[in-house]
Amino acid sequence: MRVLGKFTLPIVAWGVTGCSDVFPNQFTEHFTATNTMQSVSSTPEMPRNGIDLLVRDDAEPECRQLADLHFRLLGTSRFRWAELKSWRSDALAQAREIGAEVVVVSRRPVGTVTNTIRIQYPDNRTELQKVLNPHPRTMLGTPLYDQPGGLTSYQANTVQVMEYSAYFWLRPSQK
Repeated sequence: MRVLGKFTLPIVAWGVTGCSDVFPNQFTEHFTATNTMQSVSSTPEMPRNGIDLLVRDDAEPECRQLADLHFRLLGTSRFRWAELKSWRSDALAQAREIGAEVVVVSRRPVGTVTNTIRIQYPDNRTELQKVLNPHPRTMLGTPLYDQPGGLTSYQANTVQVMEYSAYFWLRPSQK
């Protein structure tokens, strides 16, 4: 991991788009509760009308409007991460976990990260570690120790980095 200010940025080993989905839910990992979170039940009930997911380019105006309507902010998640395929379901999962009824999410690209990956194609004299090989007809591995022979190549891979912000709200109580 590389730390950039208050954000963490993954250095993905294989760097394939979508591989970041094997990491834990980043909305949960980076969740910060507001002070009013203490009055929320530790075993939240399912929201009365389901969970509303609002996706906005800029979440601030929507959050101001919800605050004006007396919605209660339960907490926020803010982080930079490789583009997540499951960001919608991850945000909703965090909302279910804390009992939020409205989630306002914004996401925007902030740059890219390029990683170089070393790939060794060994010859018959090289002992191999077992390596997960997505292409069964190719010989892919990492030598246990350096020996002459084989072929080493380096592959550059670029990953899109996104900035995610999510605000978790509770509707005003009905009287």
